[in-house]
Amino acid sequence: MDEKEFRVLIKHYFMKGKTPQETKEKLDKHYGDSAPSIRQFISGFKIFGVTIWAQVTLNVLDALLRLLLQKSLIKSMIW
Repeated sequence: MDEKEFRVLIKHYFMKGKTPQETKEKLDKHYGDSAPSIRQFISGFKIFGVTIWAQVTLNVLDALLRLLLQKSLIKSMIW
């Protein structure tokens, strides 16, 4: 199986809340020796975690910026 296809499976198990060890066991069971090493699983989980954290942070900052702009516009309309 291609490395990109394994990344999709790793992300799937990450989103389901599985640990790298649980994911490795499942993929070893189905793909045997062609499954990636545990180091690749841990690396993938870190990447997905950082990506999700960054996306949530950007969403929060965007909402805060919109709120501040609304407040600013309301004040400018009053004064």
